[in-house]
Amino acid sequence: MEICKPIVTYTEKDIAIPEQLKANIVHDIPQEGIEWQRSYGRSVKTVFLEAQLVSFCDDHLQDASVFNNLFEKPLLHTFWLECYDIDTYKISVRDELISWIARLQKHGVVDWLVIVFESAESRKINKSKLLSRSSVVDKIKADFPQNVKNAAERCVSLTDPLNPKSNEAYQQLLQRIRSLLSNACSRQLSKYEDFIRMQRENRNSRDWNFFRFFIMQEQLAFAFEMFGLFDEALVQYDELDALFSQFVLNSNVGGIPVWLKNLSERCDVWHGLCLSKSVYTTLRNKIKDESANLLDLRNYLFARQCELLLLHNKPWEVASRSLPFLQNCVNELNLIEVDLTEGAVACWVFLSALEILQKCERYSDSSQMETYSRFTVGLWAYARKKLEELGILCGLMPDMSLTSDCLIKVVTLIAGMGQDPHSGDESQPSPQMRLKEALSKPESFLKQYLEISELTMGTYKHIGHLRFAKLIGKELAFLYMKLNEHQKSLPFLLDLEKTYLIEKWSTLLMDIRKYILKCYEILNDYKKQVRYNCLLAATSMTETCQSEFLEKAKKLVDEYEPSEESFVMNMDEIFPIISLSVSRKESLSTFELVLKIESKLCQPVHFERLIAFLHYEPQKPVRKSNKSESNCCSLQKASKSHSEDIPTFLTFTSSVGVGVQCPNITKCLKRSDSQGTLNLDGDLQKPDLSDYFSLSNISLNPGINEFHLTFESPSRKCGIYSLTQLYLDWNDHVSFASLALPTHVCFEVISEEPRLKVMRPMTLSEPTDLISGLLQRISLELGCGSYNFVEGTLFNIRASRGLKIKLETEVDCMMGDEVSLVLKSTLKPFDIYTIPLIVFASLCNQKDASATEYQISLNYRFPGFENSTKLIAAFHMIPSFISTMKLHTLNKRKLVEILVNGITNSRFELISADLHLVEAKDGDVEIKSLIGPKTFVVKKDQTAHLLWELISENSNATAKSILFEVKYKPLDGLNPNTELYDYTCDFKLNDYHTQYSIRATVEAQKGHEFCRVGSLCHLYVIIERLVSSISFPSIMYEVIADGSFWNISGRTAGVLNETSENVFKLSFEILPLTTGFLPLPSIRLSKYIACEKQSTNANVAEAKLVAFDTGQVYNWSRGLQINVLPSSGLIIAE
Repeated sequence: MEICKPIVTYTEKDIAIPEQLKANIVHDIPQEGIEWQRSYGRSVKTVFLEAQLVSFCDDHLQDASVFNNLFEKPLLHTFWLECYDIDTYKISVRDELISWIARLQKHGVVDWLVIVFESAESRKINKSKLLSRSSVVDKIKADFPQNVKNAAERCVSLTDPLNPKSNEAYQQLLQRIRSLLSNACSRQLSKYEDFIRMQRENRNSRDWNFFRFFIMQEQLAFAFEMFGLFDEALVQYDELDALFSQFVLNSNVGGIPVWLKNLSERCDVWHGLCLSKSVYTTLRNKIKDESANLLDLRNYLFARQCELLLLHNKPWEVASRSLPFLQNCVNELNLIEVDLTEGAVACWVFLSALEILQKCERYSDSSQMETYSRFTVGLWAYARKKLEELGILCGLMPDMSLTSDCLIKVVTLIAGMGQDPHSGDESQPSPQMRLKEALSKPESFLKQYLEISELTMGTYKHIGHLRFAKLIGKELAFLYMKLNEHQKSLPFLLDLEKTYLIEKWSTLLMDIRKYILKCYEILNDYKKQVRYNCLLAATSMTETCQSEFLEKAKKLVDEYEPSEESFVMNMDEIFPIISLSVSRKESLSTFELVLKIESKLCQPVHFERLIAFLHYEPQKPVRKSNKSESNCCSLQKASKSHSEDIPTFLTFTSSVGVGVQCPNITKCLKRSDSQGTLNLDGDLQKPDLSDYFSLSNISLNPGINEFHLTFESPSRKCGIYSLTQLYLDWNDHVSFASLALPTHVCFEVISEEPRLKVMRPMTLSEPTDLISGLLQRISLELGCGSYNFVEGTLFNIRASRGLKIKLETEVDCMMGDEVSLVLKSTLKPFDIYTIPLIVFASLCNQKDASATEYQISLNYRFPGFENSTKLIAAFHMIPSFISTMKLHTLNKRKLVEILVNGITNSRFELISADLHLVEAKDGDVEIKSLIGPKTFVVKKDQTAHLLWELISENSNATAKSILFEVKYKPLDGLNPNTELYDYTCDFKLNDYHTQYSIRATVEAQKGHEFCRVGSLCHLYVIIERLVSSISFPSIMYEVIADGSFWNISGRTAGVLNETSENVFKLSFEILPLTTGFLPLPSIRLSKYIACEKQSTNANVAEAKLVAFDTGQVYNWSRGLQINVLPSSGLIIAE
């Protein structure tokens, strides 16, 4: 490969440039990049320039009429001189330098540079001279012609470049050379691109030659590659590729150029693509000499493209371009009708594909493997196809014989490959070596063919193209069948069968199953023969073919030896299940399965038995509870003592549900593996289940068949039964099983314990709520659950404390705590038995309207058993009415008020109300009724008020509690209003004697008759002790006033200690804030408990205030008001 570097000339004047300096300059120029300002507004790129230094001669200034080489002429001229002072410069150098510049300008050269070389000795001489006005470099710049642009940059001083201390001047020289050289290259490239463009426009002329144009445009690619612009270089080869392809396509519809016609005449070798530089350099020489054929041109062009892509670190793009390149080249050979030996194209494609694959594998890494594999898989497949084509051509395939004609073809093809370009490389077998070995004998060919097929199939699987992989597997299966290795062909055929089955390719599935059946017949696999004969008999084909396969299957089943192991086949394709449903028959424990099965066979088939297996999942008994609107019932579990000992009385029911259920969701929702579980008979085994639907001696006719199967649930086996699989027993050793059911069917068998519930009759004449203190009708509802209650069973019904009951049918019986009942008829499971009762609950001593809970228990014992069972039902009752007490005080007098509040809408008449003292002490306390004998009627929102006075001469006489008694009778209810009921309620009394009284008055100041707004007034408070002895020594008073009415000055609170006096007088100054009748400030008294004084260092506890009990303080001034007038200067508008 010829890469001509830009030429830089040098002219020496009184100096010999050191060879080491020349070598350093050539080496250091490409070490740093420079920005390249491109033409036509293209983006700026950083390039790395290379150059070669040559001595200047007159031939370098001759104008070239045509471009034979892009960098044929020098691009930069340099003038080297050594001068110590200005005088020497003027005498010996100046004229020659000006003449050199004039010669360059005459020939249009604008890129030149003057380099003044200064040694260390010359610098010492210059320093010795005094009063030096200018240097030699300044004088040279001044002598440049006036038309020279950037004259200051045309001259560079270089001082001892071989010395590291002068590195700065040397780097400046390199930078100046790079800048001038890049400008020169840019101008040269622009001219050359225009020249190439002009040549391309003349491509339709008769004397135009693609080979010469190829060499010319490749010079641009070489230049860009030298600059490090690999993508720009690749563009040049892409343009040449497209131009050549266009010529080939046009030749098919028009005239063929002479140069293209020569390509079609000369093609006697077909060595494959080689990506070695030595090889494609030879190919370039052929192109340059116009002696290359089409394959040589294409090989070289693609080799250069691959090299640039690999330099750009894009091996996957090499792989992506390879397959279109091979296919396009084969198409071009056919278009221009190149005369090639049969099989030569296949050899060339195979060699080229393997060469590209080996090259890409060296450059690819794990991070690019996914991208790389997506493109190389096509190359593997194409190489495999061409190798198979060669095998058929040369008689190397398993079902072919190797003749003399085949041997002649093999020799011809091997000769056309030429010499192996990788003959010296022993690291791995070269493509030519592999192909020659494959063509040498059938065993080697088969080895190479299988190896490439496995690689191709594995790559397809790696990138997820499973369909292509399975098609290759199909071809391998046919190959193994030809080799009589049917066991190896079966995995590929079964994998393909699975794909066709999932994607529902019925015709392809039928064909592949025929091959599978053929393999099993040769392998003498009895079970698989039966299965595939049945599958093919159920396939949509002619009735004759179906009958033939069915007869084979029947014959195999009849010949099956009973001593051999039984096997199960999948029935989903042969006998698909259309629908199934489960229902309960009249017997609670018997279920019926209605099953519809379609037979795709053409003849009726008899089966010994049809079984539907059930999966049993134990479950605890479920008790269902309901809540009535009239009461709140709670259910208790029945005793387990008898339920475990009486299997004869257990009866079951079922709830049938159809839906989607997945007990093993974590196993189902997972990634499917490559093998799958579809249609594998090895997974079908007859389950060892004791629960199943069954039907014997059935016949499946072609079409849809309906069957009714029954199942009786065993005693006391509660739980969920799920339908799992259906089995058709052909005989004792051959069966069909369903792998998947169309719907998931399950039903639940439960055992329900007896339950007891209280029901309230809903009638208009009786209240809706259960009320205590009133006769009530209720119903005990006994749910039998899963038990039989035989005639004569004894029921004992007991009531909780405070509750009386009796049977409603026993009118004359007294109310009691317990009643008994004998069952007169047998109760079946899940029957409801109602027992009507009348209940009465005494009124409790309660102060609120909350409901009270009562319980009724039912005890029963089955005949012949000692243990009894107890059922409990709870309910609530609200009171008919409630009573509350209020204590009123009038100085020392005490009044007790009893309020009887109705709760329900039922009416009650109160008679003979009375109040009694309980535990009176220190004297007699009398109770005086202030209301005469009278009857009262209470109901909801209607209250009776009763009043008594407590009279006691002794202040120390007290009573702890009082008892309220009254008789009542309901005016609404079951019985006539003649029976009276007693009601009592006690109330607690604290120390109710009045201990202090308060009197308060407000007076105006002296000299004022009335209280006015803004005038100071006086509040006088008199506190009187009414008892002789008290349990506390001090009291605290507080004056509390409304801030919007009064403003109190001074202290508003204080402590009154125990003294011999019983009357305390207090005075406060207050200021009215508004007019009108104002309420007096309130005075509050509290018991004051002072802190106990201990040591001075101890912490002192805070004093405590304790409120007086109700009635211990009486305020005479409560409710009093005083009229406050406006101030004298205030005018009030009327």
